[in-house]
Order: sequence, then C-alpha cells, then structure tokens
Amino acid sequence: MSKEQEKSEDPHTDSLVKIAYLTSENSALKSSLFSKDATITEQQNELQSLREQLNWYKKQLFGPKSEKLTDIPLDEPLLPGLDLTEEVIKEDPEDQKEHIEYDRKKGRRKKGGCTLELPEGIEIKETVKELPPDERIDPATGEQLVEIGREVVDKLACNPSKYYIKRTVYVKYAVKGCPLSGVTQIPVADSILRGSKFDESFMAEVVTSKLAYHLPFYRQQEMLSCFGIKIERQTLSSLFVNIGVKLKDLYDEMKAVVFECGYIFTDDTPARMLQPGKGKTKEVRMWVYEAAHPNAPPYRVYDFSINRSHDHPNKFLKKFKGIIHADAFGAYVKLDKDKGIPIQWASCWVHARRYFLEALAGDQELKKYILKSIRNLYRYEKVAWKHNEDIRLKIRDEYERPIVNEIFEKLWHKAKTERLLPSEKQTKAIRYMLNHERNFKYYLDDPYIYIDNNAAERSVRKIVLGRKNWMFVGSEKAGKSMAVLYSFVQSCRALKIDPQAYLEDIFRRLQGHPHKNLRELLPDQWLKSKLNSSNK
Repeated sequence: MSKEQEKSEDPHTDSLVKIAYLTSENSALKSSLFSKDATITEQQNELQSLREQLNWYKKQLFGPKSEKLTDIPLDEPLLPGLDLTEEVIKEDPEDQKEHIEYDRKKGRRKKGGCTLELPEGIEIKETVKELPPDERIDPATGEQLVEIGREVVDKLACNPSKYYIKRTVYVKYAVKGCPLSGVTQIPVADSILRGSKFDESFMAEVVTSKLAYHLPFYRQQEMLSCFGIKIERQTLSSLFVNIGVKLKDLYDEMKAVVFECGYIFTDDTPARMLQPGKGKTKEVRMWVYEAAHPNAPPYRVYDFSINRSHDHPNKFLKKFKGIIHADAFGAYVKLDKDKGIPIQWASCWVHARRYFLEALAGDQELKKYILKSIRNLYRYEKVAWKHNEDIRLKIRDEYERPIVNEIFEKLWHKAKTERLLPSEKQTKAIRYMLNHERNFKYYLDDPYIYIDNNAAERSVRKIVLGRKNWMFVGSEKAGKSMAVLYSFVQSCRALKIDPQAYLEDIFRRLQGHPHKNLRELLPDQWLKSKLNSSNK
C-alpha cells in the first residue's frame, strides 16, 4: 500500500477535514443569519415608518386639524412655580389698574336671534309709517285717535354697487381775437395712470376685490356684467399690473420702515405662474416680511420670486440688520452662521412642536414631555408679554430658561444613549432641535424676540386663501405687482384701515406728492393724518 493511501485512510486526518468543513459552514450560516437579521431589522424599521406615514395620512383625512393637546391633564397649575414677587411685578403707579373679579350669569341667546355689531355713526335712513288722516277715527265711538307712542324696527340694509361715468369738463380760456396768446385752463388732476379710462375709485375696487376678498378677475367681470358693463379680463389684469408698477417707490419706503425696526417675521408659500405658449403652469414663491418690533407699525411686505433659490431672500435682506424669525430654511441658516453678515436667525418653537406632534412612532413619553414643556413655555410667554422689557427678561430667565435647558438635556441624552431610526419623524424632530439649539435659545436673552413665527404664517395664509380662487399669476411682472399691492392691502387690514378707501386716496395723490415725503402716504401715517383732520 502506498503512503498516499495510508494517509487518506488516517482517521485523524479525516476528522480535521470534517472540522474545517463544519467550521466553514458554521461561519457561512452565521453570516447568512446576520444578513437575515439585518434585513429583518431594516424591514421592521421600514414597516414602522410606513405605519407612521399611514397614521399621519389618516389623521390628516379623518382626524382633527387642531394642534391643541387633549391628552395632557389640565388639573395641574397653569404656570407651576410662577409666583412673581412684588419686586418683580412692580411697575409705575400710573400703569397700575384696579382689577375686580366677579361672577356673572351668562345670558342665553334668543332662539333665532343673531349677534350684530355696528360701527358708530352708521347712516340711518328713517321712514315713518303712519295712518292717513281719514283713518285716525275710532269706528266705534267716532272719537279722534291721538298718537301714544312709536314702535321702532331697525334692520341692516344695503344698496348694490353703483357705477357711473365721472365726467370732468375743463373750460378753456383765451384772449378774443388773439390766437397767439395761448389757452388757459385749470390743470388736469393728478392720476396714478394718466390717460386711463378708469377712475381711481374703480381701480381701488378692482385691487381690493382681488387681494382682500379673493375675487379673481373673471368673477369681477361677471359682477360688472350684471350692471351692463362689458370689460375684458385682460383689461382688468393690465390695469392691476400697471398700478403695482406705479406703487413701487412707496413699496420701497414701506420695506425700509420694516427693516429699520430690526426685527422681522418671514415665511413663504408656493403659487403657480402661467407659462406662455405651453398651456401649463410652474411653481413660484410668494414671501412675506412683517415688522416684529412691538413699537413698529405692523407692515406686511410681500415679495415674489420665480423659485425658492437662496439668492432671493439674500438679495431682499441685503440692507437688513437684526433678527429674523423663520423656520430652518437653508438661506436663513447660512445668513446666521456667516459672521460677516449682521443677521441672526431665531428659530420657531411652533415648528419644533409640530414636528414632535406629527411623530406618531418613537418614544411617546419623550413626545409627551416635550409637548407639555413647550405648552408651559407659551403660558409663561403670555404673562411675560403683558409686562415691560425688564420683567419679560426676568420671567424668561427665572422660569423659562430652566425648562429650555432641561428639554435640550433630555434630547442630547436620548441622542447619545439610544439608537435612533433615521426614517422616524421623531428622530428628525430631535435632530432639528439639536442642530439649532443656539437659535432656539436666542429669545431668552432679547426681550423683543418672539418665541415663534406665527405672525408670518398668518400673513402667508392670505395668499393661500387667494390662490384657491385666482389659481395662478399670468407672468413674472404680474407676480411682482401682486406682491406690491398685497403689501398695501394686507398692511391696511392689519391696521384696521379700509384698504379701498386708502388706495383710492393714494392713487389720486401719489403722482403729485414730493418724493422726499413719501412716508406720509404709508398706511399708519395716512391714518394719523385722517384722524387729525377729523378732530379739527
């Protein structure tokens, strides 16, 4: 027998071969098992993410739209620990007012009745209904009837809009028999659109109807047709665009006033713009920049851009120095990080809260704690804004700062000690807050910074309501004009000014007003001048 045959029949050698084979097979099985475990974990994470998305869609379709918390008990103190001492709340004696509390039984509204509030000085057209003289005799006794009282019935009434031709005749004068002496007449009145067929009152109505009451031009066209007036939508559109162009200088003055206050709210929303020749629309953006200082007029300056590029807010804010309240849009984050630009970005706590509220998966106890803590911050803020700057900072420092610090301590502990699934909304919410911790704390050290950006979101909502009606803008020029006119209409509404009355007056005066005194025509200054003239 050869040596090779003896070696192959050696039982020790066979055992070694089997062990090596089994070891290799075991390693392969372990590798396969680990791969399957990783696949199962990945599928479980994906399933959990899909379940979270499904629950979110169900909530959007069938659940309540309100973000108000209903699962946190309200039997605890509204502001735990907020026991302001007399030194903290001490203010000037002139500002102190006596506060009297009492219980009053709520009156029951009459069935079929309605509440109606009317302004002071509303016009009253009175009609007296009385018996004819020959009926003021009692048929039974023949005695003369005498007046014993009157029953007054008031009803709110209206007259439909009335359109008419405003004809102005300018009489011309010259020297008789001397044609070279020239012609003399009263100068033609100033108009925002010289030579237009439309009076300033009609222009103001067109703008206000579209931007304040969301009536697109085709509806205005139908309303005018009820009065026998036929006008093309293109004519209304051209009128609208040309007015916006003429108001650009006054718009720039409003923008300058907003920038001077040093604090602004900002937000943006998508809209659609028609693409000529293609029969399609493309997405564009409408931006709003609102004055955020308590002592500044509540101007709302809108801007238009053909996309959401960072260049647009960067260019618009080029001359601004101060604080911007906004969400974590990349342009604002970069502006805040650039030390060469004097702009700081204050994060919005409402956005952070909303991200946790939408997180239907993940650590529910952490979610409940975050929502409860943010609710307490807002309760403290409600008290803080009722006092002056010093007391506001004191409340924030003593009562809100510990809550904010504890929130971030818990989030950092969660991020460092536990494995967070990247696809979960709660993970994104945690990272959102941790990435911008410094920006969330800005408001604690500045009495004029607000805790959120809700004011800008409310201003943007006007555009959201409008675009459901006018659908799209016709061109980039039309979009820019719309932004200019939105600024005046919505600023008037914020100041409780009738935008139609304001616009009509400004349209008549703008062309002849000195450029250096343009600010006199801004809404708050216009209102002051009207009040002063009425008091004289």
